[in-house]
Formats: sequence, structure tokens, C-alpha cells
Amino acid sequence: MRTVAVLFLIGLGACSPREAPGGGDLSGRITERVEQGEGARVDLASLAPFEWTRFCAFHPYTTEAAAEELLGFGWPYEWSAVERLEDRNYLVFLNGDEVAAAFDHTRKRGDFAGLDPVCFSRNEARFVVREQGRLVSVDLMLDSLHARIARAAAPARGRVGAAVALLGTDEVVTFGAGGRHPMQSVFKLPLAMTVLDAVDRGALRLDQTVRVTPADFVSPRQHSPLRDANPGGVTRTLADLLRAAASESDGTAADVLLGLGGGPAAVTAYVRGLGVEGLTVAVTEKDMGRDSQAQHQNWATPEGAVAVLRALDEGRGVSAQGRAHLLRLLTETPTGPNRIRGRLPEGTPVAHKTGSSRTLNGVTAATNDIGIVTLPDGRRLAVAVFVSESPADDATRERVIADVALAAYQFWAGSRNSTP
Repeated sequence: MRTVAVLFLIGLGACSPREAPGGGDLSGRITERVEQGEGARVDLASLAPFEWTRFCAFHPYTTEAAAEELLGFGWPYEWSAVERLEDRNYLVFLNGDEVAAAFDHTRKRGDFAGLDPVCFSRNEARFVVREQGRLVSVDLMLDSLHARIARAAAPARGRVGAAVALLGTDEVVTFGAGGRHPMQSVFKLPLAMTVLDAVDRGALRLDQTVRVTPADFVSPRQHSPLRDANPGGVTRTLADLLRAAASESDGTAADVLLGLGGGPAAVTAYVRGLGVEGLTVAVTEKDMGRDSQAQHQNWATPEGAVAVLRALDEGRGVSAQGRAHLLRLLTETPTGPNRIRGRLPEGTPVAHKTGSSRTLNGVTAATNDIGIVTLPDGRRLAVAVFVSESPADDATRERVIADVALAAYQFWAGSRNSTP
């Protein structure tokens, strides 16, 4: 009788549903991120300690049959209590057609219940924490940021290209992708990086003196405090010229630096060496002063501008000392107070370079600003906005740039209560 009873119990065990493989401490890792508060990121690809390719977060009251229909196969394990309880989600990780992990996760420790759709690829399984621990898909949020940028761009009534990115991540939104925009003085940022690279290599020195003659001056209608203060010419150090070009946007200083650095082609070669294809420098300030159409030969796409900002932020193509020097110049610039900086909270660090053209026949070819914005928690944003061929007035064009920057700031800083 004992043998029969044991066999009977074994048989019962064989018929009982198996328990799904657990997620180790993944639920706890998710909770830690959620407890960081609103705006924190939950990137499951970096948190999960096992291999997986697809993630599904089943909402309260999801039945096993409903889950099977969504997954596309019969559930091989005991189903979760999520079927009858509303205080949890059932988190399922698949590796191909196999279940890698499945476990209940209490909603108060990170609420996935509002997600639609409920399944995500490994690359899509990125979420941002909102009020009361609610989790929202980063990709869907990025879509909402794109829509806000589109609304901000509309008053320009011209061609707007914008890219905003959270540096150190792959989170980026681009509006008007691939469009080529005249940079005007924005080109002085990659020019400054090119010069600092030459300093790093020993080809130039910041303390070397350079004679600037009247023959170097840009035209009277172009911006050049250096020319205006020294009509007979002047001797300056390379560091002085770098400050004049990068911080004061001096056209004469920029052309002298171009000559020392190998010309426009050298700047283009430098950015190509950084892996940036979406930015080209082909003409000087003098060239643009002689022919307004020449400005279109110095062009950037919004993605190209952000790629240059990423390189600067990461210290690629420039030493740590050179990077710090340039960021200081770009932060101290007095230009463009109503552009990227215009609507950000007072005191927000912004290292940026503006670019502007003249208005001809009621149309302004270029009103630009690109830069690095530091959030309150120390994370940094790259912001690039180009407003091209716009009939709008100065205030409207600059407001477009300010509104794009504010939208990016509020999105990544987690401040959603302000409106543009």
C-alpha cells in the first residue's frame, strides 16, 4: 500500500504545473530605480542578469488564455495570481521562444499597468518613472517630445531642423532629419575643436602670438569686435583669437584661425575623423561676406551637429584640458541669450554656439544655436536647432529655439507641469 501511495503522489506531482524560472533580484533592481523618483530611467536591458530578447508586462486580471494569445504559444508554467489580483503585474522575459524568467512585481514598486502595448523588444524595453511610480515607455515619450518640437517649430514658417539628445544614452529626438542647414557662426565650434586638436598635437600653441592685419578683416557688415577696436591691425595670442571666435563670434578671428589650422577643408577632415558625416565646412567668413549664397556651403544636419556635441562631451578628438577650455568659452559667451538659454531656469549651465545671417527680402536664411545643457542632476543634453529661410521676425525665430530647448529640458529633467 505504501508503494502505491508514493507512486500516486509522484503522479500527482508530475501533473502539477511547473513554476516559471524566477528573475533573481531583478524585481528589487526595478524597485531601486523607481524609488529614485520621477524622471528616473528603468532600462531592463541593463538591469536583467540573464539573456532575453522580448519583454511583456501583463496587467492585473490578465488571464492565461489572453497571455497565450499575445505570446503566440501555450504557457508552459503555472500562471500568475495576476489573473485575480490588481496589486501586481506579471513580468515575463522571453529568449526566443523560451521563457527566460517570469515573476510577479508589486505595482507600488513600479507600475507597468498603464503600458500599451504590453510587449517590447530588448531595445524598446526602456521606461521612465512618472507620478506614483507609474512607468511609461521611453519610446512613446520620445514620440510625444517630437510632437512638442513640431509645435514649437511651426511659428518659424520656414525650414526647421532640430535634434535633442540625452548624452551618454541613445535617447534622441530629431525633427527634420537629414536636412542641410547653413551654419553661419555655428561652424566656429568645430573650428575651435580643430584648433585645440592642433594644440594637443603640438602644431600650435595657445600662447603663440599672431599678427592680425587689415587684410585679414571681414567686411564692415560682418561681426568683428577685433576689427572695430583695432582698425590698424593688432597682435594677439592664439588663445585670445580662440576666445574671440568661439565666445564672441568674431568673424575676423575665425578666419585667422582657419588660416592657421589648414583652412575649411581641415575642419571638415577633422569632423570626418570623429565619424561625423552631417557637417561640412567649405568657405571662410570672408567668402560668406562677399556672397550670401556661399553660406550654404558651410552646412550641418541637426544629427551632425549633435554628433559633434557628443564628441566634445565625450572628449573625443580633443584633450581633457582642451575640452574644459572650450566648454568654458562656450559657457561664457554673451551671444544668443534668447535662444537655447532663453526659457531655461535661471542659472542653468549652457555651453553653446550661435549662428545668424542677415535678413534679405524679408527672409532670414539662418538663426541657429547648438550647445550642451546641464540638468540639475548633472546629466547633460545636446541641443541643436537650425531655423532656415524664415520670414518670421527675430523674436519669433529665437523663441522657436528657446521652446525646443525648454521641451527637451522638461522632458529629461522630469518637469512636466510647465507649458511652452
